[in-house]
Amino acid sequence: MAPRLKLLITVAAVFCTACTSSEQGRELRLASFVGSRHPAVAAVFDPFAGELASVSGGRLTVRQFPGATLNSAPAQQYSRLLEGVADISFGLPGYTMQRFPMTALLGFPGMSPDAITGTERLWQGMPAIGAEYEARVLGLWAAEPKVLISATRRIDEADDLRGMIVSAASAQDVAYLERVGAAAMSLPTSEAHQALTTGAIDAVFADPSTLASFSLWEPAEYITMNFPPIASAFFLLMNRDVYAELSAEERAWLDDASGLELSLRGAQAYVATARRGLALAEQDGIEFITMSDAELEKIYSLFAPVMDEELQREFGNGLTGADVVALMMGQDR
Repeated sequence: MAPRLKLLITVAAVFCTACTSSEQGRELRLASFVGSRHPAVAAVFDPFAGELASVSGGRLTVRQFPGATLNSAPAQQYSRLLEGVADISFGLPGYTMQRFPMTALLGFPGMSPDAITGTERLWQGMPAIGAEYEARVLGLWAAEPKVLISATRRIDEADDLRGMIVSAASAQDVAYLERVGAAAMSLPTSEAHQALTTGAIDAVFADPSTLASFSLWEPAEYITMNFPPIASAFFLLMNRDVYAELSAEERAWLDDASGLELSLRGAQAYVATARRGLALAEQDGIEFITMSDAELEKIYSLFAPVMDEELQREFGNGLTGADVVALMMGQDR
């Protein structure tokens, strides 16, 4: 066979292989530590995957790996993403607060009075917050403010928390709980039901969606509703190298399917699940408690040293916690 003919055949073979690969498309692996019935699946993961498949004509798809299929440790979702175990990962920045100190300011008391406002403030702060992620931020949203779910005794005032063993999913919450005398500990919410049932802990500090999604209404006896508003953030991230390997068209599809709009879907899902969880608790006869204004003022005064420390924290390049809080709240500094 003539050399020129061999070259033409080789080029044609490569071209056909590329065509087949393009037609087959690319599948992205989305890992989460929650089950397939968790509210984030129907509100965030499914719409995100559906939109990508639709706009790409099936050339860019998402395969979900729920329930710790790719990673059994909730706190390691981010590190496993960076290692390439998954292409996309769902998790809580609060599990590893030291890696996301600016995102953690969502938990600054009063920053997030509700999930929608908190989510909008996260995205207002994205020019600063986004820099602390070594990944592409596809979604970042807030849950509803946390409540105190107790299995042992009423919590009407700060003094009632003294000596109680209280778990919190976000490590940042521990400092605030300790200021009111609780023996606070960081514990994944997925482990809270068993700990509350067995008496390993006395109470859980968590957003009310957990009453439904993790069945925390079952071991609960009391729920204190109006503790100073502190919220947790949730992320949906993409491995930065995987994103960079995509074509410009594929990246455009991803960008259109992600961002604030997708994040607000997540927030709305947590609002709806919180309402469902509180309704389950009410039907079960769990007692709801509202703290007095005077007691809340006392708690804020106890929180003050931790809040001041957060505002004075330096993040580099002259940026402080107070600067990030102002950015999130749309204020000039």
